[in-house]
Amino acid sequence: MLDCKQKFKCLLIIAVLVISSCKKENTSNNSRLKLLTKKYDEVYFLTTHNAMNNTEKGYSIPNQTHSITSQLKNGVRGLMIDTYDGTDGNALTYHGTSALGKEKLVDVLQEVKDFLLTNTNEVITIIFQNDGSNIQLEKAIDSIGLNSMTSIHNNGEAWPILQTMVDSK
Repeated sequence: MLDCKQKFKCLLIIAVLVISSCKKENTSNNSRLKLLTKKYDEVYFLTTHNAMNNTEKGYSIPNQTHSITSQLKNGVRGLMIDTYDGTDGNALTYHGTSALGKEKLVDVLQEVKDFLLTNTNEVITIIFQNDGSNIQLEKAIDSIGLNSMTSIHNNGEAWPILQTMVDSK
């Protein structure tokens, strides 16, 4: 078992946090079934850059039009999120400068968790550009219980099959 420092070192090396859902749903969609039989690295995921920096949340110069919740509902399965240390000990998300808009990371991650609890057969990738401390990043993940829904891939290991990721949570 990796300790906290090792776990986030692995996370930052590949900059990927893979979040999978809690349980498998039945589906008759053949293309969906085909995807679930593929390894994670054999599937393309629609990903948004600076996903948190959006018009719906009131950012001044947004990269995205829609909130993370709306992006996920519209098929996005990869989120690139910039994180920084907050002065109160809670990680923040913003792009470049907080003066153009910011949000607590825990609020952004709660949107992801809420989506996964409703859509239990989904896999979402979060790529953190962590310009803060691993302590605040881990605190945000742990504080809402998202850590129980995560998988960390270590460089050099074989990627799992999507169905295995879904079933394991």
